[in-house]
Amino acid sequence: MNRQTLTQKQTQTMRLSPAQILSIKLLELSNLELESTIYKTVDENPALVIDDDKDVNMASEESADYDHENEFAHNDPMQDYYDKDDYDEMSDRQLDYAMRNINLSKDDTQREWIVSADQSLQDSLQQQLSEFILPEREQRIANYIIGNIDESGYLTCDSRSIANDLLMVYNLQTSSEEIEHIVRTIIQKLEPAGVGARDLQECLLLQLKRRPQNAANKLACNIIENHFADFTKRRYNNIIQETGISEQEFAAARAEIINTDPKPAATSTRLDEATNSIIPDFLVSIEDGKLYVTLNNSHLPRLAVDKEFEQLYQQGDKKDKEVANFVKDNIEKANNFISALSQREATLLKTMTVIMNLQKEYFLSGDESTLKPMILKDVSSLTGLDVSTISRVSNSKYVQTFFGTIPVKHLFSEAVNENVSSKEIKKALQELVDKEDKNNPLSDNQIGEILKSKGYKLARRTIAKYREQLNIPAAQQRKTL
Repeated sequence: MNRQTLTQKQTQTMRLSPAQILSIKLLELSNLELESTIYKTVDENPALVIDDDKDVNMASEESADYDHENEFAHNDPMQDYYDKDDYDEMSDRQLDYAMRNINLSKDDTQREWIVSADQSLQDSLQQQLSEFILPEREQRIANYIIGNIDESGYLTCDSRSIANDLLMVYNLQTSSEEIEHIVRTIIQKLEPAGVGARDLQECLLLQLKRRPQNAANKLACNIIENHFADFTKRRYNNIIQETGISEQEFAAARAEIINTDPKPAATSTRLDEATNSIIPDFLVSIEDGKLYVTLNNSHLPRLAVDKEFEQLYQQGDKKDKEVANFVKDNIEKANNFISALSQREATLLKTMTVIMNLQKEYFLSGDESTLKPMILKDVSSLTGLDVSTISRVSNSKYVQTFFGTIPVKHLFSEAVNENVSSKEIKKALQELVDKEDKNNPLSDNQIGEILKSKGYKLARRTIAKYREQLNIPAAQQRKTL
């Protein structure tokens, strides 16, 4: 017969305080969700108010003085790969774009680029146009031009037709030259890059000229501008012979070209994960070849504890414990919420600064092939933050760059081989399929052999997995007569 006995056992458990739980919850929120949470909390807590005495800016003094450039500079593993001179020759147009959309002066209000699933392209373009300070005449002409841009981003009417329409419909006298000037200096500077082009050649050039003008990009512009027919018909040998470049130089230029989008507006309105709006959490800008990251929080209100509510507690009747506890509890919650918001900002900024340094080459060029292998643990070790914290920062967060708004988690990839990311392998695989003979497409084994000769040693099942992730059919399905 078993006898029941009582025993004492000492164990250690970890319990999070309400303030810690709140910090974790806020860290998981996207920019849009945070804004909603802030206003909901203000409505529910009588001790919490929006500080109208300050400009709408939730950043604390600590966060505002954060040194983006020097923090973690000694831990920058990308420093050996980065040559400042490669990026110092940014075009005025590129710099103007980067500064106008991303890195406004401290005295200005930062504006976020919003992509909305239920917002038409025309609405989006007109919203951007409203930020330009234009004479009424140019504003009317620009608005009319936007009305003639199709869903892919192309301007469907020539300048003469637009001028005739403006005269007949609005009795507004203009010229083809004036229309052309507004298209080039205003419409084609809007987002997404390539919008307002009249044909594919102009569309690709607009996108290429938005990028830093390195050797490969300049050659790509030359090819599209002067050898477009040969390129579209894949007469690559003609281009190499006529330009006197090497096959390696051509390959680099071609990589720049195929990284453009023939239908830029159609791509920009397709959201990967969101059904509503995307407001970037981070803004990465380029100044004099250097990268800077800021939080996109100008639209968030600055909060404070209501002074009258605090006085109510200090001067109130302490004998009425129910009232005293209610006032005290709400003041404590308000302070915790403000503190958690400040902690969230510091954590986000610290994490994104390290990510930006690790992926410096990518942020400077916009070329996915420059993405380095990076996992959560890499960022965790450099920030001193837990891996779970890095994961929360990365999920549902977006970063705005000169080449578009991208999910932060897009910057992470495992290392397939030493210093080679899965994204680099996928790009090489895609290029092989693009160049293959469609009458005799490459099998997975053949792709594996070619990649092996390039230094990428992969199992056949890995190649098949990457091919499927790229939505590339099997060789038999790719075969054409």
